[in-house]
Amino acid sequence: IDLQFVKAFLMTFESFTCIELLFVKLMQRYFVPESTKLMYKSEEEWRKELVLPVRFRVINILKLLIEKHVERVCENRWMMERLVLLIVVTLPAHNLEKLALDLR
Repeated sequence: IDLQFVKAFLMTFESFTCIELLFVKLMQRYFVPESTKLMYKSEEEWRKELVLPVRFRVINILKLLIEKHVERVCENRWMMERLVLLIVVTLPAHNLEKLALDLR
């Protein structure tokens, strides 16, 4: 992932969307569609080559978003509720506890 591109995107995304919609889109990407399994020989290969890299990228972008817009995120009850759910429920359910700790 191009870190400079991500940083530039996070500085400018508000010119075409809101932080809530960006969060929704990131979460949609995090949940890789099951239909993409068909392109892989096995579920294990699918998880290793597609699902985990996508999830790592999404969480890293989310972490940068939070760092860049911490005040707005913390003041946004809707977003805070979903972040808590992601950190406490979703990431541990996918065996990604370390990523959950990175977001805290």
